[in-house]
Amino acid sequence: MKKSLLFVLLFICSSDLFAQFKLSPEGIFINEKTGKDFLVNTYEGVSKDILYKFAENKVIEIFISPKDVISKSKDMISILGVADFESKEYSFDVVFSLKYKILIHFKENKIRYSVTPISLFKTGNGSRNWEFDEFYKKDEILRKPRTTAYNDLNDVVNKLIAIFFYINEESMVDWE
Repeated sequence: MKKSLLFVLLFICSSDLFAQFKLSPEGIFINEKTGKDFLVNTYEGVSKDILYKFAENKVIEIFISPKDVISKSKDMISILGVADFESKEYSFDVVFSLKYKILIHFKENKIRYSVTPISLFKTGNGSRNWEFDEFYKKDEILRKPRTTAYNDLNDVVNKLIAIFFYINEESMVDWE
């Protein structure tokens, strides 16, 4: 019972997670600390089965219709979802819909997760699909008018992950 309570408390405390992933010019989310497109958390003494069950229950709790957004295998949960967020482009208010995929892999004492953006649709001033490289100039410098939308997109992705995991400096370990 004590171990379960401690385990749950670790997952609830997710304030250190924010600003872990940033959208790269290639259109993938990269972990700022490791330069990789995934992050690994370790949980000493916690079995793969318990980690899997916790993540599965969390998905069921969060999504209105979990069977429509998740697929599962023995060692992985895949979430295909949409997150809407408001932002600014120049001085106009716009709403973006981000279609994303979160992959959660499990091993004894470890969880690995990654976020893949699939599409981004902008409504408001000039509704259309956005390409992820539109945030950048050709020399991979962030376009200033799109900085707010870029930061908001990164915040949305990191908050999605924060729902599931407590992350801290010690969490930046290899998957091997």
